[in-house]
Amino acid sequence: MTSEQPVIRARDLLLESTRGVVYGPVDLDVTAGQLLGLVSPEGGGRTSLLLTLAGRMRFGSGSLEVFGHPLPRGTGMVQRHSALANFADIDELDDGLTPREILTERAGLLTPLWRRVPRWQDPAILASLQQVFGERPIPDPDCHVWELTALDTTLLQIAIALLGSPRLLVVDDIDALHDPADQLAVWRTLQRLTDGPDGTEETDGGVRLTVIASAAAPDLVPPEVAWVDPAGRPAHALVPASIQED
Repeated sequence: MTSEQPVIRARDLLLESTRGVVYGPVDLDVTAGQLLGLVSPEGGGRTSLLLTLAGRMRFGSGSLEVFGHPLPRGTGMVQRHSALANFADIDELDDGLTPREILTERAGLLTPLWRRVPRWQDPAILASLQQVFGERPIPDPDCHVWELTALDTTLLQIAIALLGSPRLLVVDDIDALHDPADQLAVWRTLQRLTDGPDGTEETDGGVRLTVIASAAAPDLVPPEVAWVDPAGRPAHALVPASIQED
């Protein structure tokens, strides 16, 4: 962490519905380049809080600043510089399409009309894929999504989200991957995206990527990743000793 202005600053952030409290009250200070977990069981408000932090859902009370802009006034700017990955019914991939088709379509949406749309082999797309998959083989561009493993599907969603060079990435339901090894692989990927190989990786604009990701329980989060509870419990630098790595 640094002494620079937080990427996210929330105070007494609260959302209520007719059924009661959705999340909060939450206090958050998230700095550039940080990986933070949101930990709660299903229905605990983590998805709603992620969407709020990315400017996709309004909160009820309290205050929220993202990139130094107060919300809801700065919602448009926050949406332009943030991205979502692994959200059910939001960024799910069409099983009948191929990775090549999906990434080309996404790149086309991000490309100004006067520029050529990047293709699979273009540096921008390959860089995003290589950044996310690391040493893991990149999927065949012409296979169908239904042929991919659950882990490769999630990683592909993250790679797609990074095409727009966001400053903030929010990733939901890592625990939707049933294999603990796959969950850990996603967390390690997110650590690599924020830390970089030497801890100094930056985006093209010179701003380090900040990532907030959710899980259902503390034992699904690596012990070195700080996490908060959407119900308002304070951040934890370590999780219970029972899951510490040997």
